[in-house]
Amino acid sequence: TTCKMNIVDLAGSERIKKTQVEGARVKEGVMINQSLTNLAIVISRLAEAAKGKTGKKSGDFIPYRNSKLTYFLQDSLSGNARTAVIATISPALDNRSESLSTLRFAQSAKAVRTQAVKNESDNTTAAAKLKDEITRLQARLQAATTSESSDSLAALRDQVAASEELARKFERSFQDQREEALAQQQLRDDALAKMGLSSAQIATLRGGSANTPHLMNISDDPSLSGSLVYVVPEGTTVRIGS
Repeated sequence: TTCKMNIVDLAGSERIKKTQVEGARVKEGVMINQSLTNLAIVISRLAEAAKGKTGKKSGDFIPYRNSKLTYFLQDSLSGNARTAVIATISPALDNRSESLSTLRFAQSAKAVRTQAVKNESDNTTAAAKLKDEITRLQARLQAATTSESSDSLAALRDQVAASEELARKFERSFQDQREEALAQQQLRDDALAKMGLSSAQIATLRGGSANTPHLMNISDDPSLSGSLVYVVPEGTTVRIGS
């Protein structure tokens, strides 16, 4: 199974008259208020949808892209997620309006409904199906009678072996897959080096470093391999073909 966790600390509403900020802090406060306003709109639309309300104001459109905050929280608010909102308020009388606004926001957020289901990667699902297939094939093999031809039994054994090998590949960890990919890359580099196409030689041919992107030909004739080398310059759009 796979999952991700988002933890967001939302800034409080910035009232310029109360905070008496100046300069860049004013612009920062305005941006904070815009993000919080967009978040409140999204929460309100989702709450209306959860209550079954329809109409032009609610509708199916949720403006997630109105701010980076709502776009970032899209999965947490309406996707496959478990979401918790902790609202904090101040007991001070001069913060009465902010406290009421926070409580109204929390009430709307409470009405939003998400549906969390187990995330299973394709490899995990495929491995489980392969195990079921192997169990079924092994049962068929054990139940096979002497009336079965030797060719049929051999084919069934080959099918079981192939399924078991495929299941082992799906169950390998990412580290094992990475090590195998690196080993394959090393084999390719060794084969190219035997053909006179080592990384250092290629870099010398194209006048760049070993990490410079490039295209080169590989031929069955070692004398022709690497005769065509096209350097792909960084920061430049390269078009291949017409």
